[in-house]
Amino acid sequence: MSTELGKTVGQFKGFAISSMQKTMLAGFQQRDAATLNGVMLSLGLGAVTYWAKETVAGRETSEDPSVWLSKRWTGQASPAG
Repeated sequence: MSTELGKTVGQFKGFAISSMQKTMLAGFQQRDAATLNGVMLSLGLGAVTYWAKETVAGRETSEDPSVWLSKRWTGQASPAG
């Protein structure tokens, strides 16, 4: 992301991640069902996004959740990382 557009998009992506982290941590301290719902929804949407990106790119998707997690952490889930 060396262009101005890339830097701008990266800035807002970082803000969204930071905001989500703070919200989730506050919710975990309350130990309520709404927080659990939010976490499960986020994980589900992440899995669907991974599947969609891999399918559009014409790559085979794995049925094993540990593969999804390892690819996400290593940045192999999408060309953008």
